[in-house]
Amino acid sequence: MQKTLPNVTELALPGVRLITPRRYSDDRGWFCETWQAEDWRALGIPAVFVQDNLVFNARSGTLRGIHWQKAPFGQAKLIRCLTGAVLDVAADIRTGSPTFGQVATAVLDAAKGDSLFIPAGYGHGYLTLADETLVSYRVDVPWHPEAEAACRWNDPTLAIDWGTDRPILSAKDEAAPFL
Repeated sequence: MQKTLPNVTELALPGVRLITPRRYSDDRGWFCETWQAEDWRALGIPAVFVQDNLVFNARSGTLRGIHWQKAPFGQAKLIRCLTGAVLDVAADIRTGSPTFGQVATAVLDAAKGDSLFIPAGYGHGYLTLADETLVSYRVDVPWHPEAEAACRWNDPTLAIDWGTDRPILSAKDEAAPFL
């Protein structure tokens, strides 16, 4: 088996990348590398991840986000859907950025195996597109409760097209402030 790097697609925001792994298939199924530090550094993704998180979502239409960690605890994230599918969103919430208020979206489907890399400084959220969706994400800085931040999922500055106006939300996300 000859090793090849994953395909990388630059999305609408600087540094936000969709990563499609190379799968090696045979009659038993398939194999792929989901993270290899040296190869990914060569692709311009230098993050050193320090924490892995899993989120189970029972129902389609569950929306989580938009969340981020304030400096100096900003987190780069690598998100992947292990079961089901999500509409994943990166939002530029960096005051003074030339792309402030813009978003990049990607559908992450467990069947395809794509990952989304979001650099530190961006907000992140997703909407589940299937029941029993399991999402994995790695971060390069541990969570710090004092640095936690969020904005409303339907913030008019971001104008995210979630495809629904009645998502399943936590009380915390429903009460998040506007940017």
